Amino acid sequence: MNNSNALDLLAKAGAILTNGHFLYTSGKHGSAYVNKDAIYKFPNYIQAIARDMADLVDDPAQIEVIVGPTMGGAY
Repeated sequence: MNNSNALDLLAKAGAILTNGHFLYTSGKHGSAYVNKDAIYKFPNYIQAIARDMADLVDDPAQIEVIVGPTMGGAY
């Protein structure tokens, strides 16, 4: 994956928050946070990141399951 491309797209989407005080789910504190929900407004960014991730797979026929967050009209 082209990590700099993914980071650039996350930054353009406003998903990378820095210089703050964040309480993570683990209970730890930090000064940066990636708000993954911010990128959902940019389907073309998601497509580019997903394509980069897919390029890492040597044999797509070996993939059995793909998971992701429930979005939209799922019940």
